[in-house]
Amino acid sequence: MAYLPITHEFHNICTNLTLGACPNKKGKACPSTSSSSMNASVVADGINRGRNNEAEERVWGYSMELKLYDDPWKIKKVMTESDLGHLSRFLLPKEMAEDLVLSVLSLRAQREAMTERGTTIMIWDIDTSSMHSLVFKKWLSSRSYVFLDKWNQSFVKRRNLQKGDEIGLHWDPSRDCFNFSVLRRYI
Repeated sequence: MAYLPITHEFHNICTNLTLGACPNKKGKACPSTSSSSMNASVVADGINRGRNNEAEERVWGYSMELKLYDDPWKIKKVMTESDLGHLSRFLLPKEMAEDLVLSVLSLRAQREAMTERGTTIMIWDIDTSSMHSLVFKKWLSSRSYVFLDKWNQSFVKRRNLQKGDEIGLHWDPSRDCFNFSVLRRYI
């Protein structure tokens, strides 16, 4: 194996640590850096400078934060009287419903959710290994979204949900349904 001696200086080397394109503004090349002038402190300083820069993360859409665990339960709610009452409805705030429920539905299901009839959503109860269907729709009087139809029968009564219990939902793309679990019981 032959080795080539390093005799050339490198110009326009980007020293920014990124997961995408060089973040240097206006598409200009980063300042020239020769291989002889780069040292460990410059590299370390560049890495540390970008690690916790929230503004840079917003601009570039990435995070350098290492996550050892990502909580799958994106939709969490502590049960209220309204969720447990005779109207058989589970109410979700508008932003949560739009970001975490509507965004995973097909375009047809999204349109149906805006109608009076709503759209049918399948929900897998992972605690009891049972599948249930609910109707999801926009609740016009409160500008929120609700899961209706068999909410009381399939979840409140069957799982003995009480005021203060925390439940969770998350989308399971492999099953094309939401997963449900009782995350915490109110004592």
